[in-house]
Amino acid sequence: MNRTNTPPLVSIIIPCYNQGQYIEDALNSVLQSTYKNVEIIIVDDGSTARLTKKIIQTLKDKQIIIKQKNYGLSIARNNGIKVSKGKYFLPLDADDYIDTTYIEKAVSILESNPKIGFVYSNVRFFGDVNYVWETNQISLITMRLFNSVTSSAIIRRNAYNQTAGYNPNMIYGYEDWDFYLSLLEIGWQAYFIHEPLLYYRKHGKTMNQIALHNYNYLYLQIKKNHYKIFSHPSFYITFFIYKIYILLRKFIPHRLRIFMKKIIK
Repeated sequence: MNRTNTPPLVSIIIPCYNQGQYIEDALNSVLQSTYKNVEIIIVDDGSTARLTKKIIQTLKDKQIIIKQKNYGLSIARNNGIKVSKGKYFLPLDADDYIDTTYIEKAVSILESNPKIGFVYSNVRFFGDVNYVWETNQISLITMRLFNSVTSSAIIRRNAYNQTAGYNPNMIYGYEDWDFYLSLLEIGWQAYFIHEPLLYYRKHGKTMNQIALHNYNYLYLQIKKNHYKIFSHPSFYITFFIYKIYILLRKFIPHRLRIFMKKIIK
């Protein structure tokens, strides 16, 4: 609990690879936030586009800029977090933006309960599509089956420090899913805000589409990264129940559906 009058610093980590045309939207959403004690760290992940290079160059006197070779999202986030000073941090993709109240609401929750490692919300998709992703409350059990957390949760630094960070072997995506499992398996809790406080831009071939295309490979990699929790008998039981539920939910009586969902959770 923060007992001073100064609200805790929140670090905004923005990896950017050739997304210069969108990054100012991300920055402005942070600057317009109702929560003001923030630092912004932009990690240029080896951008090659002239426009992106130009825009990042114009920002160097206002924001902290880290330049690196194109190592990928995991290393970009880890390098940004490494130089940040915040008690909490928010990984924000360069082509997304946040609601003005997101940081304030998340910090209030994190400050009120030291057992919570990260806070996330529903997601508003925009651009090529327009709908709200209802992410739902997660647990270690559900996260072994599927991911229901946005990549832009607001995370407690002390929790991050107890892990190895974002795993670079998640080269095609789902590095956030893998990282949240790292937090949950050592006992940290997650908190879900029932509002769309993150705006996720859908345009062209996104990282999410690349991850979906490589789903089987990435899920196998996650299971290898977290062998202990995936080799536990409870995983196979819940996985079996989940598969039955998905295949037969239209035919299962309502009370039995509720019972099966409780087991999965």
